[in-house]
Amino acid sequence: MCPKPRRCAGTKRLEALQEQVSSEINARSLGEIVEVLVEDQHKGKWRGRNRQNKLVFIESDLPLRGRLVEAQITWTGPWSMQGRFVRDASPLPDKIAPPQQTFTIALNPA
Repeated sequence: MCPKPRRCAGTKRLEALQEQVSSEINARSLGEIVEVLVEDQHKGKWRGRNRQNKLVFIESDLPLRGRLVEAQITWTGPWSMQGRFVRDASPLPDKIAPPQQTFTIALNPA
C-alpha cells in the first residue's frame, strides 16, 4: 500500500507513459539488422546489447558469447527486442558461419 496515494498514481501514469514511449522507439527497429555484442545465454537465448544499449535476445544454437554479431530484429517490446542471427561481425579471425538452409523439392512425375 502506498503511503501517499496521489504520488503513487502519478508514478503509475509516468511509468505507463514511459512504457508507451519505449515501445514506440523500439518498434522502429522491427525488421532492421543491428549489431549486437553478445554477453551470455538467458533462458535458452543469447542476450546482448545493441549500439544504443538496448537489450536484444537472439535465438541461435551457435556459440556467440563475446562476439559482435548482426541480428535481424523480429519482435520488439518496451524493454527488449528479439532477433535472429544474420552473421558474425566480430573482428576475431575465426568467424562463425550461419547454418546453411537446405530445401528439398519432391517432384511427382505426371
